[in-house]
Amino acid sequence: MENHLLHTKDLTIGYREKRKNPKILHGQLNLRLLPGEFTCLLGPNGSGKSTLIRTFAGFHKALGGKIFLDQQEVQQFREKDLAKLVSVVLTDKTHVGNMTVFELVSMGRHPYTGFFGNLTHDDLKIVHHAIDSVGMLGMKNRLVNELSDGERQKAMIAKALAQQTPIIILDEPTAYLDLPSRIEIMQLLHNLSSNMQKAILLSTHDLEQALRFADKIWLLGNENHVQSGTPEDLILAGEFKKFFERKGIRFDNLSGTFKITNPKAKKVRIIGQGLEYNWIVNALRRNGYTEGQDSEMSIEIRKNGSLNYILKKPTGEHIEIGSVENLIHQIKTLE
Repeated sequence: MENHLLHTKDLTIGYREKRKNPKILHGQLNLRLLPGEFTCLLGPNGSGKSTLIRTFAGFHKALGGKIFLDQQEVQQFREKDLAKLVSVVLTDKTHVGNMTVFELVSMGRHPYTGFFGNLTHDDLKIVHHAIDSVGMLGMKNRLVNELSDGERQKAMIAKALAQQTPIIILDEPTAYLDLPSRIEIMQLLHNLSSNMQKAILLSTHDLEQALRFADKIWLLGNENHVQSGTPEDLILAGEFKKFFERKGIRFDNLSGTFKITNPKAKKVRIIGQGLEYNWIVNALRRNGYTEGQDSEMSIEIRKNGSLNYILKKPTGEHIEIGSVENLIHQIKTLE
């Protein structure tokens, strides 16, 4: 039997409004988090991602069903004991004034020491190890308000590690980060889950990074249904198409990316292959064109010492062009 660190039984989530019936977002949820797995929660806005995260963290009360932590119902835990099982990193930027990285991460020991408790020798070792685990040992004396957004998020993850919980839950921790920082945080969390055998759950809008790093993905829709599985199984089953495709936007199962579709787009034939081919296709789609072998207009990719593009107009005229920018400009002049 698998060791579920967290699992739900017919869980119903939503929220209560004054003098109104509860607003149910999802019902009959049967989900599980396993040690050593990095799980990403994906879904459109309003699908209930943050509500599910906050329900697991104890900030929202479930409308029905049960949540089990380590085979015990979550309601049976005292707050102090719950803090030893689940640590939470929320989207909101934490205002910590002049606190250093070391002082911030030390706050993760509060379930063991109390709010004003003194750190023991073992506590200090745990804090140092947590900071080292996110690659910030050289910054432990830096003020948190002097850190970049990416460094601040790593400090918050270190705080969660210092809490020594088997489960870590994060609500869109990469929302404010640039692309390199998003990749770094996702890779860090995947490695931590594997190396430390922690169950890590993260909600995100970043489909590309979730496909790259997640061991499991939970897909939450707006119509009270959820799908769970490895990224590969969900793609092969066509689930991403069901959840994310919109008019004019197609999910490409082969590349794992979204494509813009325009049935009225003018066609251009492309002769060539490789890297240049892919980026010419990208430029054409962005400008309202698509590839078509039956087009009277064509682009030939040539590499004779230097890269050139040969544009054949519908009139039969050939033009040699040295950049994609000029290539697109010439095509537009033919309209």
